[in-house]
Amino acid sequence: MRKKTPTNTNIRNDILEAIDRAFPGKIVEDTRDPDEEDYLCELYPRLQGELSRINGAAILYERDPSGLTGESGEFDWGEVADGEHEDPPESDHWSSYHLLFLGLTDKSFRYGCDGSLMDENGEEQDVEGQGHIGCCVAVSLLAPFAIVKLSFLEEYEDGSYNYPDIEPSVFNPDMTPRDMDEHFREMFDDEGVQALHSLRDKAIQIIQTHPITVLPEEELRKPVPWLRAGDETFVGKEILGREITVQDAFFHRGL
Repeated sequence: MRKKTPTNTNIRNDILEAIDRAFPGKIVEDTRDPDEEDYLCELYPRLQGELSRINGAAILYERDPSGLTGESGEFDWGEVADGEHEDPPESDHWSSYHLLFLGLTDKSFRYGCDGSLMDENGEEQDVEGQGHIGCCVAVSLLAPFAIVKLSFLEEYEDGSYNYPDIEPSVFNPDMTPRDMDEHFREMFDDEGVQALHSLRDKAIQIIQTHPITVLPEEELRKPVPWLRAGDETFVGKEILGREITVQDAFFHRGL
């Protein structure tokens, strides 16, 4: 017998209905038919094209739900090491969403960064790199929902990357996620922060000209305690140490 979705929750009705459609068995897992086209098949290329034409920005990174990644061929990475870099690797993890990173193209919005690697002798060596600030855009396959978050991409002189994603990537000393707005305010002046906010607002406006709703942070954080993760899905208490949230439900990865 199909279990009824709880009604005594503060989650919006449209989100509750989408959760019920996506997970009738209350299990977050990949149940998509690979031979069946999803609602984004025709919509996503148009959306991607519109986002790529935002003035002062470029799509620097993309990852599709199968884990395939790519870079925009329209942007010159420029002054990182000798100007050469490897193509992003393919991932063996599937995801429930398309992801792209819109980076600000003006050089004043780049920053230097440091990393480390293990050399052939097993010793740690410092490597330098360059970071690009911008916004991550994620569009769910499971329901017409999207996320737009401030983020960054870093490329290092050894050809490695620190890839953007919608999951937290900067943390406070107590290991709680750092507020990205606060993080960028410490790195850039008001002009840089305003440029980031403007980019985020333009991306949201473009997305919402399509039949897709951009979910606010307060909705994304709400727990969905009646859902549990499938065996190959990276969400839930076993993986994250907390209950599945609205974001986890529609924007997750797995094996």
